[in-house]
Amino acid sequence: MDIINLTPHTLNIFDEQGRETLEIEPSGQTARVETTRKKVDEVAGVPIYETTTDEVVGLPEPKEDDTLYVVSGFVCSEVDRSDVVSPGELIRNDDGNPIGAKGFSR
Repeated sequence: MDIINLTPHTLNIFDEQGRETLEIEPSGQTARVETTRKKVDEVAGVPIYETTTDEVVGLPEPKEDDTLYVVSGFVCSEVDRSDVVSPGELIRNDDGNPIGAKGFSR
């Protein structure tokens, strides 16, 4: 199976026992959600915006082979495809810094 990282970050994926099982470098292509922001109000001189999602860009069409695309959680939530996942539960080190993810999420 090919796993294509469509995020700008190296992904360290851990198994259920906490062992790092995959390190996936960025592919150079990033899938993202285009959004539109519209000012809807202002409070104490601070603007309040409403954000609406427009479309997902940078996500290839599904392939017939076993290819899995890893995208951000936001992108994953905007598509309904079995070949698209996002990094799973965040794993942090003792200092609270992110070091990877536990598996993938759909």
